[in-house]
Amino acid sequence: MCEVGCSLWEVGAREEALEAWHTCLKYNPKQKSAKKNLKDFTNEYGMGKSPVGMDDFWAFVNFKREEYYSVKGRDYFKGIAEANTVLKKITGAWDNKILPKYGAKLDRMKTKDKVKLFKDTKVFE
Repeated sequence: MCEVGCSLWEVGAREEALEAWHTCLKYNPKQKSAKKNLKDFTNEYGMGKSPVGMDDFWAFVNFKREEYYSVKGRDYFKGIAEANTVLKKITGAWDNKILPKYGAKLDRMKTKDKVKLFKDTKVFE
């Protein structure tokens, strides 16, 4: 299962790779390569590292997407139009509420403080 995770990561199936490594550890908690891969390939939020160094942005998008799903009572977008509208609102909040005030500070902030900031930022008003 650990080798499957590596193969998945290599082909860009990042979430599936993380799931494979977690599954590997579930059945063999001492599996060193799975532990190392999870440490090396996850960011401070427990998500797969961004290949372009935008972990904070992707965490914000993820938190806000999950918030939207929760409000709607589902775990998917109904179509491309809805997804585009929601993602436009999320990126707008990032560009107008997070970056101007916190952009230079994000690297110095603790993860828990960033998570609180991201969750407290209003997007769907």
